[in-house]
Amino acid sequence: MGDPKLECEALMNALLPFALQMLERHAEFYPYGGALGQGGEFVPVSADEPGDHQLSEDLIASVKRALAAGARIHNYKAVGVVYDAKTALPATGEQSDAIVALLEHQNGYSIDVFFPYVLEGQSVVLGPPLARQGTLAIFEMP
Repeated sequence: MGDPKLECEALMNALLPFALQMLERHAEFYPYGGALGQGGEFVPVSADEPGDHQLSEDLIASVKRALAAGARIHNYKAVGVVYDAKTALPATGEQSDAIVALLEHQNGYSIDVFFPYVLEGQSVVLGPPLARQGTLAIFEMP
């Protein structure tokens, strides 16, 4: 078994480009997810009930359900959910837009990473990432 932290980082690096691309093209993106299969391959995962007018919370829950279905049958060793949110910047307390990546490994390692950003024209300028103990529980979902 590989290093859980490194495998979650690899998954995060596979997930982030889509968020950046959507922000550059459309200034927004819908929540989505992905997983690392047992062989280390990237598996994109989307909401099981896609729709243009669903609330972000509903789409996030739907992506979590889709990831949990694969985790239950041991298809994935790491999973992640990505969405757009606001976060407080530690230095100033000001609110900033952020790409949020919730990552979890089958061995229990979990981390939430926030990438504050600003849009300058069609460019996304990322600030320093912020990380905290993870909150996902995909591998524990029934």
